[in-house]
Amino acid sequence: GKLGINAIESKKSLYDLEKEMQIEKLAYVIYFDGGAGDWRIQAVAVAPGSFESRVPLKKDWRGLERSALAQISGIEDIVFCHHSGFIGGALTLESVIRMGRESLAEEAQELAKQSKQEAEQKSE
Repeated sequence: GKLGINAIESKKSLYDLEKEMQIEKLAYVIYFDGGAGDWRIQAVAVAPGSFESRVPLKKDWRGLERSALAQISGIEDIVFCHHSGFIGGALTLESVIRMGRESLAEEAQELAKQSKQEAEQKSE
C-alpha cells in the first residue's frame, strides 16, 4: 500500500540508499498496488529522471496483457507488461518475483552473448 507508493515516489532516495549502504544496484522495486488490487514489479531507472531501465522486463512480454501474456510467459496470473518493459503486474507476489527472476536471467544471457561477441572480435 502506502509504503510501496512512497518508495516509488521517492526514487532518488533509492539511489541514495544504495550509496549509503554500499549495496549493488537494485534492478527492481516490487509493491502491492491497492488501487488495481495486484502486485507490480517496476524496473529501476539507470539514473533519477531517466526513462532507461537497468534491467527491463523480458522482451517477448512487452506490450502484452492477460491471456496472451500468460500463454507466452507461462505465468497464469500475470496481468500486463508495459511496452518498454519498465513495469509489469500479476495477481500474486510470487508471480512478480518470477517475472523479475526470468527477466534477470534473460539479461544475464544477453550480457554473456555480448561478451562472447566482443572477445571474438578482439581475437580476429
